[in-house]
Amino acid sequence: MSNPIFCCGAECGQTYGYGAATTGHWTGQTGADLSISTATVRSGSRSFRFNAEAGLGTDIQKAHAASSILVGRFAIRFASFPAVLLEVINVDTINATIQFNPSGSTLEALFDGATTQVGPVLSLNTWYVVDLRISGTTATKTLDWAVNSVAQTQATNPVGSTSYVGTFYMGAWAAATITTDVF
Repeated sequence: MSNPIFCCGAECGQTYGYGAATTGHWTGQTGADLSISTATVRSGSRSFRFNAEAGLGTDIQKAHAASSILVGRFAIRFASFPAVLLEVINVDTINATIQFNPSGSTLEALFDGATTQVGPVLSLNTWYVVDLRISGTTATKTLDWAVNSVAQTQATNPVGSTSYVGTFYMGAWAAATITTDVF
């Protein structure tokens, strides 16, 4: 069994600027402090807000001890859709990604260099809860995911050896003008 990893959501209201050392909290990665929204929330009283154009930061990270399995949940809501492919989450070392594809307004799951699994079509101003389980315990890495409790097609990467799950990144990696609220 993997060691549990605590990762704080936005509810505590504590965020740290680029380069800060933290335990359990999120750290900004683009030189800008993170923004916490109290106006647009899914539940509770806060959400992260990413908006590069407004200087609110574009992504956050949570580094953790090496583990071969990562299980998580996040919710995402787009106030406007980006015009370019947008990584919503990325887990380094194992190179697992959930991204937004503007060509069909869909979420997709993939590993670098492997088959992309297309998920549901999204609507603006609607919260979507994404559950995921990423495993590097065998040579075939897997990303199991569900959107609003509906299982999606598993993404796999048969290339490589057993690998640990690295730093978990969440946010908006694109030069597009977007506002993304994530809780």
